[in-house]
Amino acid sequence: VLIYLSGYAKKKSFVDAARLTSILGRLTSWRFKMYAQNPPTTEVPSNVRVHATLSSEFVNDLSRASALICTAGFTLLSEAMSLGIPVLTAPLFSYDQHLCARVIAEAGAGMAVDSENSISEEVLTEFLSRLEEFRLSIVRSDKLLRSPSRQVIREICDEIVTAA
Repeated sequence: VLIYLSGYAKKKSFVDAARLTSILGRLTSWRFKMYAQNPPTTEVPSNVRVHATLSSEFVNDLSRASALICTAGFTLLSEAMSLGIPVLTAPLFSYDQHLCARVIAEAGAGMAVDSENSISEEVLTEFLSRLEEFRLSIVRSDKLLRSPSRQVIREICDEIVTAA
C-alpha cells in the first residue's frame, strides 16, 4: 500500500505521520511504503518503509500499488483512477481537496476521512477489506474518467485545436 503525505501535512493536515506509522505497524499482513516530506521521527515498524521526499521511484511504486492512502490532490487521484487503484483520501484544508475526496467516495472508488474521523485503525481495516469492491467501482463508475490516456490526450488536443 502506497502512502503519500503532502508537504503541507505537518502544519495543515490532521494526519500525523508518527501516529499513522504506529497504526500501520499493527496491520502486519500488509506492507506499506510512505512518502512524506515530514516523516515520522519515531521508530518505524518493520512492515513500513519511509522515504522523506518524492523520488523517481514513486512512479514505479504507484504503478505497483494495490491501494493508495493520500491527500486529495486532483493529479494523484486521477493517476490512481486511471491505474484502477482504490484510494483512502485525507484531504488538506483547501476546498478542491475536499471536493476531490467527495467524488472518490461517491464514485465508490475508495473512502475519504475528515478531521473528525482521521485515519484510525478501524478506518484502515475497513478500507483494506473493501479493496476489490473499490476496484470494481472504479471500472464501472460513470463519474470517473476511464478512457485510455492516449485517447484522452487526443481528445483534449482536438478540443484545443477546434477552439483555436
